[in-house]
Amino acid sequence: TEKSAIDVIKYHPNVYKAMYVEAGFWSEVRFLRFLWQNKMDIVFDYICYPRSAIITILTFAPFRIGRPIRYRRFAYNMLYQFPSPEEYQGI
Repeated sequence: TEKSAIDVIKYHPNVYKAMYVEAGFWSEVRFLRFLWQNKMDIVFDYICYPRSAIITILTFAPFRIGRPIRYRRFAYNMLYQFPSPEEYQGI
């Protein structure tokens, strides 16, 4: 995830480790190397940007979760969709 969103997910009881990558080619390479060495089981692409979709697919995690956005859905083998605004009416 992005650094600004890390606090949203890192305290969830089902999240073992929440990570983010700094912008820049070499920091992304180091991040991917870390992910390959630690063999992630599940990668959840929270923002689904083109850069994050590429990083997600390069993790080779068995479960890669993201939104079905055109030209990026290839990176994920599990898709999620946000509820429509009408579904939020009761909240």
